[in-house]
Amino acid sequence: YDLDVVMTERLERVMGPDHPTTLAGNANLAQDLRVLGRQDDAATLRADVVARTEARLGPGHPAVEEFSNPYLRANCDIDPMPL
Repeated sequence: YDLDVVMTERLERVMGPDHPTTLAGNANLAQDLRVLGRQDDAATLRADVVARTEARLGPGHPAVEEFSNPYLRANCDIDPMPL
């Protein structure tokens, strides 16, 4: 959780809040919150991520479906991470 918080803050600063990689990081942060038992926080963040992903990539994009599933971590490997 702590590492994902730091990562998403950096992603938002460097790439912007609606960049697909930032959105993936926030989807993973929502997963962390769910696992920690913070269901309401997780659901709120996930709904925001899904809405922003639909606005950015379109409702039919596979990332929208991926980020909608509260049991999956987003697959967002970037080598090397531009941070």
